[in-house]
Amino acid sequence: MSQKLSRRAAITALATGAATLPAIAVASAAPTDPIFAAIEVHRTAHTNEFSEVITSREQEVRLGAISATAYKSFRDTDPTTLKGHAEKFAYVLEREETFMSDDGVTYEAFASVLRSMQKFAA
Repeated sequence: MSQKLSRRAAITALATGAATLPAIAVASAAPTDPIFAAIEVHRTAHTNEFSEVITSREQEVRLGAISATAYKSFRDTDPTTLKGHAEKFAYVLEREETFMSDDGVTYEAFASVLRSMQKFAA
């Protein structure tokens, strides 16, 4: 059952401070935290990189590049909600072995979490 909201009812609800707006109107106003998409993109790219049977050097390079790009996007995406910060931190902990390397990727992943939290708290 869809619920229509007339302009008069909306103005009345806002004027009286009543929480009578339909759930859809309230839900559509809530911002989506971009970190959730960045995590899913990285998770998918990483899974694809290590689950496909590599048949050529070109394929290996292509999958590695996709995974690296997804990681950089994840690393550079700042969560916009407290839940997003918790999820980013949990994902780094979950993927610690994935992020481990000689070039400091694990440190970089944890540093990105800390940087995001500091910006969020400011």
